[in-house]
Amino acid sequence: MKKTLLIFLLINYIVLMSATLKAQEDVFVIDNEKKMELIGTSIYYYEDNSAMLSMEQIQEQKIQNQFIKWEKNVFTIETSNSNFWIKFTIQNQTNQDAWLDLGGTFSLHEMYFYAPNQNKKYQEPQKIGALHLETPKQFPSTNYCILLAEKNENQPKTFYAQVTPTFPQTLPLQVGTTLALADNTQRQNYVFIAFLALTLTMIMYNSFLLFSTKDKIYLSYIIYLIVAFFAVPFDGGHTLFNWEWLWTYYYAWHNLTYAMAFVFAAHYLELYKRTPIGFKIMCVLVFCSSILLPVLQSFHLVSFIILELIDTILGLLIFITLLYLGIYLWIKGLKKAFFYILSWSFLLSGAIIYIITTVGILPYTLITKNSLYFGAGIEIILFGIALANRMNILKKEKEVAQKQNIQLVENQKQELSKKVDEKTAQLQEQNEELQSSEEELRQNLEQLQSTQEELQKQKSEVENSYKELQVTQSQLIQAEKMASLGHLVANIAHEINTPLGAIRSSADSIEVILSQTLPNFSQFIKKLDSKVISIFDELVALSIQKIDTLTSRQKRTLKYDLIEELEELDIEDAEEIATLILDMNLQGEKELFMSLFKNDYSEALIKEIFQTAFQLSTIIRSNQTIKEATNRAAKTVFALKNFSRQENSEEKSEIHLNETIETTLTLYHNQIKQGVDVIRNFDEVPHFLGYPDELMQVWTNLIHNAIQAMTGKGKLIISTHSQEKSVIISIQDTGEGIPKEVQSKIFDAFFTTKKVGEGSGLGLDITKKIIEKHNGKIWFETEEKVGTTFFVELSTKN
Repeated sequence: MKKTLLIFLLINYIVLMSATLKAQEDVFVIDNEKKMELIGTSIYYYEDNSAMLSMEQIQEQKIQNQFIKWEKNVFTIETSNSNFWIKFTIQNQTNQDAWLDLGGTFSLHEMYFYAPNQNKKYQEPQKIGALHLETPKQFPSTNYCILLAEKNENQPKTFYAQVTPTFPQTLPLQVGTTLALADNTQRQNYVFIAFLALTLTMIMYNSFLLFSTKDKIYLSYIIYLIVAFFAVPFDGGHTLFNWEWLWTYYYAWHNLTYAMAFVFAAHYLELYKRTPIGFKIMCVLVFCSSILLPVLQSFHLVSFIILELIDTILGLLIFITLLYLGIYLWIKGLKKAFFYILSWSFLLSGAIIYIITTVGILPYTLITKNSLYFGAGIEIILFGIALANRMNILKKEKEVAQKQNIQLVENQKQELSKKVDEKTAQLQEQNEELQSSEEELRQNLEQLQSTQEELQKQKSEVENSYKELQVTQSQLIQAEKMASLGHLVANIAHEINTPLGAIRSSADSIEVILSQTLPNFSQFIKKLDSKVISIFDELVALSIQKIDTLTSRQKRTLKYDLIEELEELDIEDAEEIATLILDMNLQGEKELFMSLFKNDYSEALIKEIFQTAFQLSTIIRSNQTIKEATNRAAKTVFALKNFSRQENSEEKSEIHLNETIETTLTLYHNQIKQGVDVIRNFDEVPHFLGYPDELMQVWTNLIHNAIQAMTGKGKLIISTHSQEKSVIISIQDTGEGIPKEVQSKIFDAFFTTKKVGEGSGLGLDITKKIIEKHNGKIWFETEEKVGTTFFVELSTKN
């Protein structure tokens, strides 16, 4: 038992001594007062996958044993949902304060830094990083600097830091004295200020060139410089403005660098003209980087880890594609592409050096850590030289073109001089010929004068004949219209007599009902209470609204059923009351009229209620019949008035095409209703100028022919179809069609297929002339035993 206890104590002693020796080996000693030193290889880190551990839990031995030693000079973390804990131990052996330089604002997004107090306890952390800009800086530097130990503190101290890598984190952790930190900050500021000065100088210089040359390429380059003025220092850890939204909407503004680099390349290399496919590929890449990626970030559609991966891939593709296009065009013979390749190569080289420095491949020196500034600065200078070279090339091309133009002008002068000499000789010869033929011209002039007098006389005769022809044509159209009107007189008389008969019948009915109802109406009303009056009013109102749609057979069936129901209620005059209910079309309102029978009203009163309600509803329906008949008669008279009007004016008036067709159909209503089914397919047709009366004659002739072709029975389909500059009217019948042997003659004057006395043979001839007067045309399609369709096309452009 004692031996076992001794072995256990010996093992614990060995473990304790190993831990003590390991701790002593990992202490970073600050003994150089003039140099900042990287402590990456003295750092231990632990990944907290739960992102929930506190500082007290981190200090537990179980967690301490899981810390892993970092083997590179610069500590880097990729985007992750975990928390990373860093610990390191330093010992200040100088006579100055010891400082920790954490890097720039872009390098450090968010960190909680824990420092031990005099009792080696860890209390509230310092909140550092881009998300905690309100924390005051301890040292006047663009980087985050923390005081680790004062000059009189020589004991080893262990520090902890919690990092949340929502962005990729590059932490070039350096320690040194106040003197070393000030010197390092000063040299870093020199590089930073030099880059800003260079960029501003190039912006002003190219602005001057823009206003001087008005060349848009300088505008694209100036915008690219402005974006780079903010983006490159931000990537290098030096933000010009400490605004939180610069991180929140990082892709929205930072990726404008890609867009403006592409715009400049498109102008400088003329990508849209020289490599259309490459131009389209770049458009897609820039759209994804500068528009799609910011949208995904702003609306949190994907995780930041995926966004960072997409941004890295897109950035590489844009860099490589632009470099490839430059090399391709240079090989194809575009000399100015050489400067573009050289400039882009320096920028790409600077970015690559910066990246491999952060991963520990290259040493972390002033040049390597600022390679992004150097690469971007050289690129800006070379782009400026490229634009200057472009200006020189354009200037030389302009001088060559001017020389060629001057030589061309000289050649043209010589050629023109020769042609002038030749032309002068020709003119002299022609002048001699003209002088010799002058006498002949005088004789011809006299003959022309006499001929002109004769032509003037013939013109007067033609004008008089034309006026007589117009008068004759107008008389002929009016005669044809009156002939058509003669066919319609009997139908129109019937169309007027029918509504007049309806008016007379309704008026007689109203007179009889009023003479029977009025004397006793006041006594009838006094018999009713308010509830019965309400039922009575509703019976009258519903009866007016109902339309009789039942057949006689249906009415008989409903009447028998209703009589049975009333007889079950011991109603003696059940048949008469049932008849009144059906006459008022109230068979569907059973609940309403049955409420009268369920109360203690006398059967005589109930019968009188139904009779009076029927008489009042009959008066109102008769009045509605009078209104409808009056409107119908007025419509017929209006159509007849429009049709028979004779307009002798040659001035055009506005035509409402569909209304002229409807007016004509109104005149033929009596003939149509007997067996012709009229189908209207009217478009919205624009109004246009023409002769409405003459067009109504066209529709009269065509509709009249269609009705006769169908012998008064069939389908008449009338359509109007509006086109861009015209309207097409079609009138289709289902008659016997036009025989082939007469189809070529139907538009000839005095040709008719009708019996003697039924047609003059002028209808279609007049129709064609009227349509041609409106700059239109008429044609037809026919099939025997199927029918005929006449088409009329009229121009709607005045």
